[in-house]
Amino acid sequence: MTAEAERKVAETERNQAEKDRDLAEQHFREAQLRMQAERDEREERLRREEQARLVYVWFSDESGTPEFMVSNSSDIPINHLTIYANLDAEVDDLDSADGTAVENYPGTLFWPVVPPTGRNFLRLSMADVYAPGEDFVPLFHQIPGMHEFLGAEINRFEFTDAAGVTWTRDVEGTLTEGGVHGR
Repeated sequence: MTAEAERKVAETERNQAEKDRDLAEQHFREAQLRMQAERDEREERLRREEQARLVYVWFSDESGTPEFMVSNSSDIPINHLTIYANLDAEVDDLDSADGTAVENYPGTLFWPVVPPTGRNFLRLSMADVYAPGEDFVPLFHQIPGMHEFLGAEINRFEFTDAAGVTWTRDVEGTLTEGGVHGR
């Protein structure tokens, strides 16, 4: 091979090496931008969830009275708390030995504003539970022959945070942005 041909081969190899380096740098910059965008998105999601992560609802009958317990450990009130649950109620049953039976009813509890509770919690009475629908008739008024509520299983609850975002927490504790039924 002549000196001129060797020089052209060397120049072609240098040009290819520069192109490969430029392409690698471009891929590296794009990867950095994607990683930064993912970090920014994670930080934004955590910022949006900040208040919502501090809200919990559970059912308790430890005091002898069945009630829903609500904890809002944030420093800001939440709005439009809606608890969807299945409730066990003792009702008249003339066919049973003791004249009563336990029946399961779907119910909804709506609370307009839950203030910050700190380390405490808000107790919501079973008397505040409504039958499904928009008429807000207390559930215990719609159950014929009802004696008392015995327990509840919470399916999910929804609320709106101070930024106006609706959140849903399901029975597994998973928090998702957006409400199932919204208000």
